[in-house]
Amino acid sequence: MRYLLVTVFLLILGGCSLKTTVPAITEYHITMPSSVFTKGAKCLKNTIKVALIQSPNMFKSTQMFYADARLRQYSYNTSSWSESPTSRLQTIFVSGLSQSQLFGGVVGYQSLASYDYLVELHLYDFMQYLREDGTSYVHMSFDVVIIESDNRVVVSKFHFNETKESDSVDATGGVIALNALVQKSATQALKWTALQCK
Repeated sequence: MRYLLVTVFLLILGGCSLKTTVPAITEYHITMPSSVFTKGAKCLKNTIKVALIQSPNMFKSTQMFYADARLRQYSYNTSSWSESPTSRLQTIFVSGLSQSQLFGGVVGYQSLASYDYLVELHLYDFMQYLREDGTSYVHMSFDVVIIESDNRVVVSKFHFNETKESDSVDATGGVIALNALVQKSATQALKWTALQCK
C-alpha cells in the first residue's frame, strides 16, 4: 500500500509539471517596398545576376535581435521574423531590380544563365538598439557592389547607413522602423543603379 501511494504521488507531481505554459511567439514580416519604376537610361541589352547576400550569421536566422545601451546583444523570446532578414532582403532586391525594368534580364544566384554584371549585397547591420533613457532606434547598413562579369572589375559601389527612431521600445516598434528603412534604402539603391546605366 505504501508503494502504491508513493507511485500515485509521483504521477500527480509528474502531471503537474506538464502544465507549464509556453508563451506564444509573434512572427513579424519585412514588407515589400512599393514599386519603384526608374525612368531614363536603361541597360536593356544587359543581364544582371544577384549574388547571395553576405551577412553575419545572426541575420541569416529568424531570431529577432536587439542590443542594449552597452551593445550587449539579445534576442526576443516571444518575437521572431517570419523569414530571415537576408532571405527576405534577397527577394526584395531581386524583385526591385525586375520591376525597375532597367535591365534586359535579372537572374538569381542559383541561375546558370550567362550575365553581363554581378551585383553583390553585403548586409552589416539590421537591428534595434535600446538606450538607457527608455528610447530606442534601429540601424540598417549595407553595401551594394556592381561587378563587370568579363574582367571581374568593380564598376560602382553604393553604401547605405542610416538610423531611425522607434516609436516604442519593443519588437513591434523596431519592426515598423526597420520596414521604413527598407523602403527608403530600396528606393535609393534603385535610383543609384539607374545612374550606372548612363
